[in-house]
Parts: sequence; structure tokens; C-alpha cells
Amino acid sequence: MLFPASVLAAYWTPRMRNARRIHRAKHLADYVFAVACILMAMIRVFIANALTSSWS
Repeated sequence: MLFPASVLAAYWTPRMRNARRIHRAKHLADYVFAVACILMAMIRVFIANALTSSWS
């Protein structure tokens, strides 16, 4: 265990009271994070392709 049980309990118990709203917000945050990662990867590949095509 990385965290003590007391820290874990203190972290989770306030979130369990309004878990439904936190759950929806967490799913939205995960979705936005995944989309941002995909966009960053696409932009990185696009920039790399543009640089290599301009160099040659």
C-alpha cells in the first residue's frame, strides 16, 4: 500500500456522499483527457510529417 488506510479513508469518504455527481464529473474528465491525448498525438504526428516532408 502506498497510502495509509486513514489517508485513503479521509480521501474517499467525502466523495462517497455525492458519488453520483463526482462519478459523472470523473467520467467527463477521463473523456476530455483521452481526447486531449489523442489530439496531442495527432498534432505531434502531423508536425513530424510536415517537418520531414519539408526537410526532404
